[in-house]
Amino acid sequence: MMPSAMGRPINVNAESMAHCHRTDATGRSTVPSQSTEAGGGRREFARVTDVNEMAQCLTRSCTTGWLDWVHGELWLLPTGLIRRRLTMAETLQHGRGPTVPPALPRADPGHFDFEAVRAGHRTNKAIHFDAVASAILARSVGNHGLRLVLRDGAKHRLLWLARDPAYEVLVATLPVLLGDRYVGRR
Repeated sequence: MMPSAMGRPINVNAESMAHCHRTDATGRSTVPSQSTEAGGGRREFARVTDVNEMAQCLTRSCTTGWLDWVHGELWLLPTGLIRRRLTMAETLQHGRGPTVPPALPRADPGHFDFEAVRAGHRTNKAIHFDAVASAILARSVGNHGLRLVLRDGAKHRLLWLARDPAYEVLVATLPVLLGDRYVGRR
């Protein structure tokens, strides 16, 4: 169990999670799980997870820019993204990553209150997908990132360690969730 933004525990299911979008036999949007093993090989796709039903923790190394040194969790929900700040002690424990296990943590999206997350700390983010005007993913050697422009003109940047699977999950799911508002990657 993990504490939620509202202080209530979140039941986290450490079941495998998604890296590329698929549709199952019933037509539901799904994403199978894949991760890099210590030996350099790729693990086969694991259990299929419905992206429309569960919140998924993509990284625990998320910052809001180059001047934000304290990591946070980045959660992908069916309706948006949550960035929830962690502590400096947790940040220091992360090293170079990865910061999430291969079977990514999952939780009931009902446990996340967008307003409570925003009120929790000035670097917390709670962004509904319907508020996004454009999204661009960026990839580099040490870190990856997501730049969001909201319909009201607000701009947000989320960065995370390259060893976490957030980029792979987002590059597969954002086109489905945002449609033509997903500008692409650079």
